[in-house]
Amino acid sequence: MADARGSAGEDPSSSLLPPLLRWAGPVLACGYGLGGRLHRAITTPQPSPLPTICIGNITVGGTGKTPATKYFARELSKRGRKVAVLMRGYKGQGRDEAIEVTAALKDLNVPVLLGGDRLASAQKAREQGRDLALLDDGFQHWRLKRDLDIVLIDATNPFGGGHLAPWGRLRESPEALGRAGVVIITRSDMVEADNLSTLEKRISAYAPQAVIARARHRPAGLRSLDFKQTFPLEKLHGMPINMLCGIGHPEGFRRTLAQLGADIKRTVICDDHDNSIDETLESFLQEAGPRPTIVTEKDAVKLEAISKAERVWVLKIEFEMTRGEDKVWEKIMKSLAVQ
Repeated sequence: MADARGSAGEDPSSSLLPPLLRWAGPVLACGYGLGGRLHRAITTPQPSPLPTICIGNITVGGTGKTPATKYFARELSKRGRKVAVLMRGYKGQGRDEAIEVTAALKDLNVPVLLGGDRLASAQKAREQGRDLALLDDGFQHWRLKRDLDIVLIDATNPFGGGHLAPWGRLRESPEALGRAGVVIITRSDMVEADNLSTLEKRISAYAPQAVIARARHRPAGLRSLDFKQTFPLEKLHGMPINMLCGIGHPEGFRRTLAQLGADIKRTVICDDHDNSIDETLESFLQEAGPRPTIVTEKDAVKLEAISKAERVWVLKIEFEMTRGEDKVWEKIMKSLAVQ
């Protein structure tokens, strides 16, 4: 299965299985696919009590849904909508993302409702006077109907190795893009223009009805973990640093730091949603020397008690559409106009 980076194929490291277990990948992927189809077949979609827009993907983690959720919640609020963000969490976790989104939208008083029952969350949002639900990570959520599906595709690894999880990173086959009204290619600034055009053509074949746009994750600020200091992004240019993260796409974070000119000396990568990352960082700082350690906003919400907070810097990232933004908003407003 070809990807955006070239005509050959996807990154073989996309498999979620350790190398010694990859022989079982086809069988496990088959079971995953059958389970997903069965779940969808026995689930009866329910009308949402609010107009609902979903932001999701077809791969496991790392496409930039959280920055996109913050962007759309903010922009919809600016357009006069009373938005509520509905987040599932992840195996009882996901509170790091909820805290991050809540903090980012605090000035707009946008509630973030965390829970596996999205229908109940939507009903609660309506009771709170909200008039629009933004469903985070909900493309594979079948119970709650929505008015528009916005799907994010990571340009650096768009189809997750070409196999269903855990053999690859696909939650569904690329044909699922046929349900999307909008497809946004994230990290579009990290691939060659020719490969990006090839990817757009492939997405168009899967989703001929969808608006296709491009986006990037733009570095927007740098601060110390304890909020006592802020720094210009230019400070990273040529600076020796350490990098630590527990996110779905650590390579994207590394590339962003590299693009800013940082000299990455040591790297520590934790599992996504790893709640022990604070212990990992404390131990790491004992031997890391005076260099600052750069983390993401998502990680920062779990690191507030770090004793050497002044040596931990947080890079703020914002979602920014670079092509097709007007068409995306035209599609969004049209979907809401039928309410």
